[in-house]
Amino acid sequence: MAVSRRGGRRRYILFALMLASVTLLTLDFRGFGPLASLQSGVRTVLNPLRSGAEAVFDPVGDAWRGATGYDDLQEENARLRALLDEIRGDAISEASARAELAELNALLGIEYLDEIPGQVARVIGGSAGNFESFTVELDRGSGDGIAVDMPVVTEAGLAGRVVRVDRSRSLVQLISDPDFSVGVRFANSGEVGLGHGNGDDQRTMLVDEGVSAESEVVVGEAVTTAGGRSRFPGGVPIGVVKQLLGVSAAEQSVAVDLSVDVDNLDFVTVVLFDPDAVPDAEPLDQTPPDQTPTPPD
Repeated sequence: MAVSRRGGRRRYILFALMLASVTLLTLDFRGFGPLASLQSGVRTVLNPLRSGAEAVFDPVGDAWRGATGYDDLQEENARLRALLDEIRGDAISEASARAELAELNALLGIEYLDEIPGQVARVIGGSAGNFESFTVELDRGSGDGIAVDMPVVTEAGLAGRVVRVDRSRSLVQLISDPDFSVGVRFANSGEVGLGHGNGDDQRTMLVDEGVSAESEVVVGEAVTTAGGRSRFPGGVPIGVVKQLLGVSAAEQSVAVDLSVDVDNLDFVTVVLFDPDAVPDAEPLDQTPPDQTPTPPD
């Protein structure tokens, strides 16, 4: 009998729970006010608990998702870095090509050469042998029409002269060499003198012969090659007067700021100029025989 009573009690409890569930669902669908208040109160109590649980478990979920996606993220970052490096490299190469093209175009259209032909060449080496730091090597030679003593210029002006030629290479003595000499003309005063390189000061030429003490040479005056009885054609820019150094033996000494930066030569033009073709062309600026640089073996 006891067993029968316990079974009946269970059925009664089950029936009561089912009735309560149906009642709550019905009231919820009908928007029963007290029930809504009860639901709100339950949410008020449970929301902090839910927020706390989210605060605890969300980082765990994020960490898991981060760990499982880390390899993909690394691979994507590496791909983007490689793409950025490629873009940077292309931009640098393009800028360099544009600069070289502009430099070559400038050399091909040097106005002061007038009708004198020239051969564009690239500097491929620095000092050699006995010339110390006052020479550069070019990638053009006798096969390109280049000969010893031909002037070497840039768009800015005179850079040097050819002192040795092979079939495909040539050696240039720079204007900064103390043994380099050139006849110069001062544009405003018309004075003509003889200038030479200043050695360690690669940007200065000294004119200490031929300029009279009474000359009207002034600071800032343009200086060019003298032409006439010279190995260089006239009118090639050399620089501007930087300083008047004083008078000695009735001659004025002048420091000239060179227009060509011989430390940063890239492309140059070898002027295919033959001074022997100029009438009465006995060189004014011929280096004395005992000072002529001896080309390396």
